[in-house]
Amino acid sequence: MLPIEERITELRHRYTLSLPDRFAAIRCAFEGDASNLRRTDLLRRFHTIAGSAATFGYGDIAALAADAECILAAATLPAVTPAEAASLTSCVAGLEKALQRHLGEEHARQRSGRNGERSQ
Repeated sequence: MLPIEERITELRHRYTLSLPDRFAAIRCAFEGDASNLRRTDLLRRFHTIAGSAATFGYGDIAALAADAECILAAATLPAVTPAEAASLTSCVAGLEKALQRHLGEEHARQRSGRNGERSQ
């Protein structure tokens, strides 16, 4: 692999490993009183995930985060409503499921790469 490709692979790997904490932070926000959730903070979090996930090739994660962003952007109240919190919780569950699939794929790629090195 070329040095730039190695660097991109490393960045993507580090980004992937950061996603569980990002999703957990959002999920923790829903465990309390939904009326205390600030729309702008959640919009920023989902917007950041949507953009960065697309950059690193996770189109499904980007789309789910963008869906959550749309839910938040559609209303004018400063706090998240209980109905919105329920929809956003569903989005986060989808994000976590997609991430688990990607982590499994990455693990399989790493294993096949190591096996390929052994057989050469």
